[in-house]
Amino acid sequence: MNSRTFLFFIILTFLLSALTPVNAQFSGYPEMVIKAGNSANGIFPDPKMFPNFVYTCDSHSLKVYYLYIQTIALARSGYDRKELEKLREMIKSLQRKDGSFPSIPLQETIYYPWSVDGMTSYYCEKSKAGSTALALLALLDAGEPPNSKAVQKGVQYLLQTTKEGPFHPNVTEFVPMCYSENWTRVPCNIALPKNVTNGAYWLTEVCRSGRDGGGSCIELPGIVTTAYVTALLHRLGYDVKEEMEFLKEYLTMDTLFIHPLYLCCSEVSNFSTREIEPGRITVYYSFRPKWFGREDLGFPGNEFDYRDPYESLALPLLYLKEEGLLFRNTATEKIIWAIKESQLIPERVVYIDISGHKRRGPSFITVNIIPIRILNVTLNASYMGWFHIYYGFRFPRESNVTVRVHAENARAGATLLIKVEPIDSMFIIYPDPKCNKVPELRVSKECYSPNFSRSLLDYSWSNDVYSTAVALIWLYAFNETDYKGFQRGIEYLKTKGLQDGSGSFDAYAYGLIALSLQNGTWKRNRLPALNEHTKTQESESPTRPNKSICGPGSLLVIVLILALRERISR
Repeated sequence: MNSRTFLFFIILTFLLSALTPVNAQFSGYPEMVIKAGNSANGIFPDPKMFPNFVYTCDSHSLKVYYLYIQTIALARSGYDRKELEKLREMIKSLQRKDGSFPSIPLQETIYYPWSVDGMTSYYCEKSKAGSTALALLALLDAGEPPNSKAVQKGVQYLLQTTKEGPFHPNVTEFVPMCYSENWTRVPCNIALPKNVTNGAYWLTEVCRSGRDGGGSCIELPGIVTTAYVTALLHRLGYDVKEEMEFLKEYLTMDTLFIHPLYLCCSEVSNFSTREIEPGRITVYYSFRPKWFGREDLGFPGNEFDYRDPYESLALPLLYLKEEGLLFRNTATEKIIWAIKESQLIPERVVYIDISGHKRRGPSFITVNIIPIRILNVTLNASYMGWFHIYYGFRFPRESNVTVRVHAENARAGATLLIKVEPIDSMFIIYPDPKCNKVPELRVSKECYSPNFSRSLLDYSWSNDVYSTAVALIWLYAFNETDYKGFQRGIEYLKTKGLQDGSGSFDAYAYGLIALSLQNGTWKRNRLPALNEHTKTQESESPTRPNKSICGPGSLLVIVLILALRERISR
């Protein structure tokens, strides 16, 4: 076989794989992505599909956000181009005269948990620049020419709205206030945003109303917004050196991971999860450990209403990776480490937390972890108050686990936890996966049943499609696909994941993206952008120096087309 014949068969194989029905490759995820995009009586997401979804901002902005994510997931998985054309037109119809697109929530600040911490009655976070960048990336992925009017107008809007450091936001009246020792009100320090010293970036707007009825809005640097814009501009040939300076400075654990805001005003114990070792009984006398309050959300979380910035950053990481802009630092290493530790694998050490309230006098606790062992604990006789007892073990190979607690002179119950040491946190493993998706159930008897099935350790993250997909995207972005749990996470998405579902309406889109990364369709369906930015003559918007880079993807496409043409002509 000569080289031309070999090349012809390579092209033929590629074309045949492209003709394979998308749904057959992705276990039904494209159908779920389309179904999740439907509204019921003008309400999005559909209450029948996501009955427990709660969001304080408007439904329209969610619908716009999902249109972008849906288009990207379907386009990069090789969905029907005629259907993608419809989605493209829907997106372009949203563009405004100034080139922008309607603001959408990207969940990219550290403020979102105020509603669940009881400090906020209304919260809304939106980014117009982030919406514009994400819309343009969706259009490009769906086949929009890079030099089209829609793309060029959007880019000019972004260039006009960029900010350049330094930036020191004044938010002392926006963040929650606590009372100091002398009863003076002071701002919550962990709610203060990180200052910017250099680089270029875009802002996102955050609005809230407190329990006292007062409300305010502020603009803050958006790390997810800036990541989307940076990837887009680089794809279109712009120099993004200043944007990368901002990302490298601003991408820290303080901006990626939300700290519960009750830590501002409540006194909690100071002990660390690192002090808890498997096989050893550890007792703490305290109302709550410092990680209490995040433990039932999982890592990654599975609620849109409580999303950490590192979760929202998953998709722009892929675009930065494609542009050769992705970098590792201390924060990304810690997130990757935490993701690996939080996967529910059968070999994982899990921890029993026996917590309750001790009365005055002697108190004894007996915990029968069937079939592991029986724990006998004598509590401090002089202590009266809350306590926590921890014990770590591995699930037996062939059986489930039942926990029986008997407490004398105390009230106590048991919870199964997984420890994620890099972020010094612990997260609940519920006996029923649906407890991860229905917040109202978390106080029910079913969610605190003493019986735990080994099937809960199914190589997923939080027994949830969204959580698992976000974890897999992070691992793929940073070339961690050789990690032994990566492929098992993919298998979970294809099988048990569809049964478990998710509480997040964008879960199936993220799931489809994760599957397309694993089987290569994400890379194969990336349409090449123009290597030279074409500026519209009638525009007077500011521009930047152009880059002229001939990408290897473009050369490969040209070579394949010429070879195929020559073969056919003969």
